[in-house]
Amino acid sequence: MEKPRILIVDDEESFLFSISKWFNDYDVSTFLSPSDALSSIMSGEQYDVILVDYRMPGMTGKDFLVKIKDYITSYKAILITAFSTSELLEQGLNDNLFQWVFNKPVDLKSLQLIIDNAFSILKNERQIKFLASSFINTKSICIYSCKSMERTISLAGKYACSSANILIGGQSGTGKEIIAHYIHSMSSRSDKPFIKINCSTIPDHLFESELFGYCKGAFTGADSSKPGKFTLADGGTIFLDEIGEMPLQQQAKLLRIIEDMEVSALGSVKPVKVDVRIICATNRNLSEMVNNKEFRSDLLFRLNVLFLEIPSLKDRREDIPLLSTYFLSEIANREGQITKLLSDDAVEYLMTFDFPGNVRELKGIIYRTYFLTEHNIITRNDLSEVINSLCMKNGKIDNYFDKSLTLVQLEKEYIFYQLDKNKYSINNTAHILGIAPTNLTRKLKSYGFSVKETLCRN
Repeated sequence: MEKPRILIVDDEESFLFSISKWFNDYDVSTFLSPSDALSSIMSGEQYDVILVDYRMPGMTGKDFLVKIKDYITSYKAILITAFSTSELLEQGLNDNLFQWVFNKPVDLKSLQLIIDNAFSILKNERQIKFLASSFINTKSICIYSCKSMERTISLAGKYACSSANILIGGQSGTGKEIIAHYIHSMSSRSDKPFIKINCSTIPDHLFESELFGYCKGAFTGADSSKPGKFTLADGGTIFLDEIGEMPLQQQAKLLRIIEDMEVSALGSVKPVKVDVRIICATNRNLSEMVNNKEFRSDLLFRLNVLFLEIPSLKDRREDIPLLSTYFLSEIANREGQITKLLSDDAVEYLMTFDFPGNVRELKGIIYRTYFLTEHNIITRNDLSEVINSLCMKNGKIDNYFDKSLTLVQLEKEYIFYQLDKNKYSINNTAHILGIAPTNLTRKLKSYGFSVKETLCRN
């Protein structure tokens, strides 16, 4: 397991000795003087996690953290102090000088958990920054680290070099529109329009006017001319989302456009040539729909020249921590608030779910938890409250459990689910589970869960 490089600055030699001994298998550098530590950073030394005491002779920990910002950018900082005040905490967090505060005397076991968590978050943030730089010339950012998404993005990049029509498949919420944007941005048409049409929302009587446009006086209420979507997309890309929801009558009209690559606005007798690249997306099996006579085979042949399947989130589970970190950062930047972090147990908890709504569902859970959580570290309990409320609202819990779990793992998840639902009452939870409270207590201890902590919540 990769360990962080840690810098510790404190004027108490005994503290540095004890903390160095505790973290003996980490790469640790200690300094009694903040000036010496600053010189180390100025000379080019890089650190992942920085622990600094607040009160030291010659320079406060806060001043030290201000000075190092000119020399090091990718790190997490922890302020150690016996004199914390609300003003100090507010100013330091708002200025993004440090992310955690530890009061002396320091609990080294708790500190190690925070350091490991901070390093995990830091690695995710670095990965996101790398991905963002990779997509700097596009209007979309695809967050991933797994091999399946890497292959998908690679294939999308190859497809971008072609003008052939593309069909993107995948479950709802997997990010098909983001991939369509990416293909357009990487193509030679990137400086031309990207026009989206949701095929499931266009009424039949408005289909031709929306896609082809209309001339002034074409019908009652047409007081001025309006270009259609295909005309607006000329030279660029038109994205037909939910193509599987398009009625057969509309499919015939779309087929005619694709075959001729020309449109006639309502009220006009003169067809106009258009040059568009068509990208479609669907969460349905179009081949099966053809067999059921719900989708035209000739239209499918013309749309499915190149095919791209977006993996579901349960098939790219290792991306959940990275995506969660990205969404938390996105919220903080959008709302102008502090970036909240996920604890290790929160990440492990998220990794157990199937997320039938895929990335969109994960994003919704992260957003809701962010705004409902008052503290800066989001825990397993914070997430479980949100997820359980969604389960009860939808009347379902089965979709949220990973079907690949063993019976023992599934039992553990269900016990924790009922604990959360019953507000951590041992007696009530045991009653629901149909077991004795002593048996439940024994199981919780085997999971390493604090029964005393559970009883305190009752």
